[in-house]
Amino acid sequence: METILCVQRDRKLYCNYNNVTPGPKAKNWNEVLEYLKKYESERKRICKLFNAYNDANNSERVYEAIKEIIK
Repeated sequence: METILCVQRDRKLYCNYNNVTPGPKAKNWNEVLEYLKKYESERKRICKLFNAYNDANNSERVYEAIKEIIK
């Protein structure tokens, strides 16, 4: 797994936006749709850097972790 070094300490963004957002930046809706298709694999790679899970069970995991803590 790749590591992203985020060195900014102000409250704007912790990482350089251009380093963690692949591909060109869309200027209109048609470009958004075009880039979503064109850069799907790159978006998935970046998603894996920041998200351990890619499902709809995050709330359940938090609930179970809290239950374990308060036992």
